[in-house]
Amino acid sequence: MTPPVDPISGAAHLPLAELSPNDAAALDRLAERGFTDPQDETERRLLALLDLLDAEPPSDRAARVEAVHLLVRRAAESESVAPELHPLDQEALDALVNGGHRLDRVPRSLRQRAEVAAAIGRVLTQTEPAVDFSADLADRTLARIQEEVDAESESLRFDRHRLTAPSVRWADLVSIAAVFLLCASVLWPVLQAGRSQARRFAATAQLGSVASAFGAYAEDHGGAMPVATPQFEGSWMQVGQAGRSNSANLYTIIRAGYAPIDRLASPGNPNAPTKASDPEARDWGRLLEVSYSYRLLPAHLRSTWASDRQPSATPVLADRSPVTLATAEGRTTPPDANSPNFDGLGQHVLFEDGSVAFLESPVVNGDNIWLPAVIEKFLERIPGRVELKGDMSEIPNSPADVFLGP
Repeated sequence: MTPPVDPISGAAHLPLAELSPNDAAALDRLAERGFTDPQDETERRLLALLDLLDAEPPSDRAARVEAVHLLVRRAAESESVAPELHPLDQEALDALVNGGHRLDRVPRSLRQRAEVAAAIGRVLTQTEPAVDFSADLADRTLARIQEEVDAESESLRFDRHRLTAPSVRWADLVSIAAVFLLCASVLWPVLQAGRSQARRFAATAQLGSVASAFGAYAEDHGGAMPVATPQFEGSWMQVGQAGRSNSANLYTIIRAGYAPIDRLASPGNPNAPTKASDPEARDWGRLLEVSYSYRLLPAHLRSTWASDRQPSATPVLADRSPVTLATAEGRTTPPDANSPNFDGLGQHVLFEDGSVAFLESPVVNGDNIWLPAVIEKFLERIPGRVELKGDMSEIPNSPADVFLGP
């Protein structure tokens, strides 16, 4: 027996489940009357459905049954579209579910994506339940279609006796909706990637302007790097405390007028201030406001800006350190973690010669820029997660030891 053919696509297919007894009986009664003069609500709904499927429907009962089956099959095919999430969105969604749908339990680097997933979830839970393809599908489908028809204005109704051209079919609308859903699933990660790329370009240009500020400072101070604290007083990560904060060294170019504060506000740090609240300030107010980690240089290891000499691969500044942030929050982190400024994908690094690069690892020339040599050597013997103390035991002890903080 030759399987029926889809009147839209021409493809052969197997028929779906039979209509419910009530719908089948109503269809038989309509066929006996030539599909005119409906006597009850079910018959009126059947005619409304057939009018939406085609302005000039076939006259025989078998073709009309096939048309109803076509509607059900198209709806089922639209349900089969399963767009894939971006890996980071999937990770954020998993973290949200594992954390009991609490955003404060999601890692900071994934929290923005988790917020979007939570918002989408709230919208989805407010929509109609998914279609249940049971034996009463035709009854429920006809009822829903009748509601839509009743809601339309008189001028928008389809009249099969007045129209000479085919009208828009419900099955086509379902197919179009499926196409839009698929396009959205493809375009969403593309748009997200485009936004991320734009932020990277902006951050690269911003660090280039910071390099110019470093060069101007060096020209006025005998080639020296910006410094406010010649020697730390027992700590280097107490932001806002004189003599105990390495970020105060970086703030020098703001305080001395070589760069405005918004020049050191990374687009990847929502807490970074873009206007100085106190023109006499000597540091940021708290650690979360600091967008970049600056090289720790004790008095006996002071370095000079090398932009006017041969190229240098020594990092002096980078997007904020995840190790320092984790330490401030009382938790540990993998030593090779990337900066949260760009969702843990990498960090922009400013080198001593003024060049800027986006690196996907914090290890530069075999040296982890987030850690002093003493911690790196310890991890070589006992690998694991790391948490800093923030005291003088972690100060670099040689010019080759690059350590950026906070």
